[in-house]
Amino acid sequence: MEEKTLDTLSKSVGDNLLNETLNYCEELRKNGHLLLANPLEPVEMAMTVRVRNGGVSLTDGPFAETKEQIGGFFLGPVIAGQFLRLQVEAGASAIQLFDSWAGNLSLADYEQYVRPHSAAVLESVADLNVPRIHFGVGTGELLHSMGQAGADVVGVDWRVPLDEAVRRVGPGKAVQGNLDPTMLFAPTELVHAKA
Repeated sequence: MEEKTLDTLSKSVGDNLLNETLNYCEELRKNGHLLLANPLEPVEMAMTVRVRNGGVSLTDGPFAETKEQIGGFFLGPVIAGQFLRLQVEAGASAIQLFDSWAGNLSLADYEQYVRPHSAAVLESVADLNVPRIHFGVGTGELLHSMGQAGADVVGVDWRVPLDEAVRRVGPGKAVQGNLDPTMLFAPTELVHAKA
């Protein structure tokens, strides 16, 4: 829907749209088909990061070319598995299930509420014969459990040294990552020194 159109909806129509969305999310959640649903920021809040020829450029919104906005997103195991499958069919040689919020959970909550769904997604694409990567932000204390979700590779953020990540994940899994994202903005000499 065009953001300008969304802004012109009457209160009753806007409330009705919101209630329909919330009811749909609740139905998906009750049936075990919803992992996450969140609203997205308006176009004015958008930012693009581009790295080209060793330089970084940041562009803030609003973007004149952006006519439509997705009001939010829903992520369920079936949809996530289908999305990963489509990536491989389009030529991807590896796939990654990315969970940016898992690190906010305790190990017990991750294992009860998230890992079963992650495992279902990863299992649904096991037949594709490409490496399956499972990554989460701030998941240092969850790495062993994430390694049991069924991925071939466990992604590690910059907070855990790779040798410690290997120990936590356990045998039989590869690890990747451990790159501090702020290094994208650092001078080349510093990037080499931190490598």
